Amino acid sequence: GAAYAWEDGFLDVSALADSLQTDLASILGFAIPEGYRIAFDGARTELQKITEEGFETIAAGDSYNDLAMIRASKSGFLFRSTEKIIADNPDLAAFTEFGDLLNAIKGAL
Repeated sequence: GAAYAWEDGFLDVSALADSLQTDLASILGFAIPEGYRIAFDGARTELQKITEEGFETIAAGDSYNDLAMIRASKSGFLFRSTEKIIADNPDLAAFTEFGDLLNAIKGAL
């Protein structure tokens, strides 16, 4: 099996087996550069650490607990969120289809 490296709630993509990186790249539609990390939680403190290190971030989420992370990112999106959250945050682009979200992420890169 593939070896996963978790650190502070993040999956270190560079530690994934080559086959898993290829699978992930085919799902996303583009290759993930070595050393990039994908967040699997909405911890704003982790996001702040990354941005303090000089990295720009892109975030997507569906609930109120994701809003701080989304707003702290260079680009942020709502994905499959509730009508109430979308209405309360008209300044955030909202998507229901993965392909639309993916295009927004690619546009923000």
